[in-house]
Amino acid sequence: MKNLFLIAILLGFTYSCSKYSEDIKESLVLVGKNKPELVKVLDHYSQNPADSLKYRAACFLISNLKWHNSRQIILPNKIWDEFLFEDSLSKIKIASPKDPVVDHYFYTFKTGEKKNRLKRYLQETTFTDTTQTDIKTLSSEFLINTIDGAFEVRNLPWNKNLSFDEFCEFILPYRLTSEPVFDIRQTLRRQFQNLANIDSIVNDPIKATSAINQYINYFNWDWDDLNSDLPDLGFYNIFFWNINKLTCAHHLAIEGQILRSAGIPVTEIFTPKWKINNLGHSWCGLLTNDKNIIPFSPIWQNPATIRSEHSLDKASKLYMRTFSAQNNSPYYLKAQHEAIPKIFSSPCIKDVTNLFVDSHDIEVEINDAPTTNKLCYFCLFIYREWEPIGWGTINHSTGTISFKNIPDGIIGIPCIHEDNKMKPCGKLIQTASNGQYKIIKPSNEIGTIQLTRKYPPKAGLKYFNDLAIGTIIEGSNDLDFSNPVKLSTLTDTLHPHFQDRAFLNKNKYRYYRLTAPSYGLHIAELEFLTDKNGTEVSKASPLPIFNLSDRNAKQFFKLKGMTIGERKDNFAFDLNPLTYTFQRMLTVDFGKPEQINQIRILPRNADNGITIGDNYELFYWDNDWISCGEKVAEYNFLQFDNIPTGTIYWLKNNSNGHEEQAFFYTNGKQIYINN
Repeated sequence: MKNLFLIAILLGFTYSCSKYSEDIKESLVLVGKNKPELVKVLDHYSQNPADSLKYRAACFLISNLKWHNSRQIILPNKIWDEFLFEDSLSKIKIASPKDPVVDHYFYTFKTGEKKNRLKRYLQETTFTDTTQTDIKTLSSEFLINTIDGAFEVRNLPWNKNLSFDEFCEFILPYRLTSEPVFDIRQTLRRQFQNLANIDSIVNDPIKATSAINQYINYFNWDWDDLNSDLPDLGFYNIFFWNINKLTCAHHLAIEGQILRSAGIPVTEIFTPKWKINNLGHSWCGLLTNDKNIIPFSPIWQNPATIRSEHSLDKASKLYMRTFSAQNNSPYYLKAQHEAIPKIFSSPCIKDVTNLFVDSHDIEVEINDAPTTNKLCYFCLFIYREWEPIGWGTINHSTGTISFKNIPDGIIGIPCIHEDNKMKPCGKLIQTASNGQYKIIKPSNEIGTIQLTRKYPPKAGLKYFNDLAIGTIIEGSNDLDFSNPVKLSTLTDTLHPHFQDRAFLNKNKYRYYRLTAPSYGLHIAELEFLTDKNGTEVSKASPLPIFNLSDRNAKQFFKLKGMTIGERKDNFAFDLNPLTYTFQRMLTVDFGKPEQINQIRILPRNADNGITIGDNYELFYWDNDWISCGEKVAEYNFLQFDNIPTGTIYWLKNNSNGHEEQAFFYTNGKQIYINN
């Protein structure tokens, strides 16, 4: 009887699965105790022929659930009421952007009661310790609500030309990344359905997205305890999206949920690494009616307005995060026991580099590759390591690797992934615009090189330095600056090192202040100078010595003062080049009137110049990194003699920091690779 009972169960299971596709059958085997929930979804849409497309959508989701997971979170129900309350405040703010009464109430709420409420909600939230796959956790109600909500916006103007496959990838999925998910698709849709009826943005998803960006920006709130662990709340990160601990992926999860609920087709476009650092970035990719994908950094930027530091040509390669598994991803291309880098471990990635930057397929020679491996990786030299940015397939019979969509002009090397590290297995090359490449190696000549940096100036920091243009320097003998005297205006971009700015001033003032034209000053160090020594002054920070003639610079002294004002962060006076003031206005009280006509200023920077006293080591590339020896910096430059020319170099700081980038040395200048 026991055997008959087991046979009956097996027959029943076989019969119940026989009517489904192979993908669905596989999912129903993997699902475990959650199988009745998935079957309920399939049965729900299989009864009525009018639901045939919804049934296909259900099959699409269920067959791909196994690839997605997140931490499970149970939030208190009243958190949606909190969202609705702040939604009403944001709409008032949008309607009256310059009303001082609205501003006061809005700011008072965000910095007071809102903080207290959110802390209480977090205390009432239940978190699981580990991530779980969606196939074992999502309920039939959640999936049905997701599918019905997606179909309710399927025929809106901005996605009327979508194919069903595009609909399944850009609108249907309930998640953008690995964020925690909640059953809010339909409630979000009702909240934002009016976008389809606003004359100014109807038929225009770019305008609709820009309107949502403005809306989200009024939710921002800086978490006051930066040392605390802030949990990832998925969409509900909207309550504190401006905190530094939230990444572009968090921002994408917030905005992507809203956009998809409103029927705007979006996905994640990401780069695993920038060309010159080991950070990645995620853009929100908006699919237009003419089948173009427009990437933009979610929340911070509107579509087609990418800021320079997030420019696509700074990305190493570009991928789309799909909901469905891609057969040409490393997950499927690898050998059975071949390990792959973590960044390529998901099968739900699609190479889209060629859609956004000039790139070509290339074939390169390989050596020392294990015969059991099927994959090789194109790697860039970033922060002392070879970092993978793309994969290629190995042809062992010809001893070559085929890489797809490698950006033109990029410098990298093929590597095998072994023991969680990238091992070079070919020549260092630079790609060309015609799909060809050249091998990088030393020439037969030697020369002298003089270096002033170990890493190039960052585009993001240049952006903040450019904001200093227009900063006003004023003097006053009145604390409230009721009668200020304008002394000077900064008219050019500040460089990432100490520099002086002189101005004409024939009078003495007790108070001096700097006011930025917008945002913050972003000053790391600020000194008010005099050429007169005395008990009330100290030596000014030295200007950099970039050549031996700079040693004869005139000695100046800095006056002692005290910052005043509502926000006295003092970061501009803490002698730490890596901290900086956030303030837009910086006021200093010197205790008595002083005649000052020069300041010494260090803008926000990454301290990647040559630091006196640090130990440096220079390497050049000749099929490996070859050391040219070590030097302790006496000045803010280093000189190395009898160095092989024609290759790339790497200046390593053995004392401090990790940001280092390889470079060519051409006509007396460092030209950083992949920059």
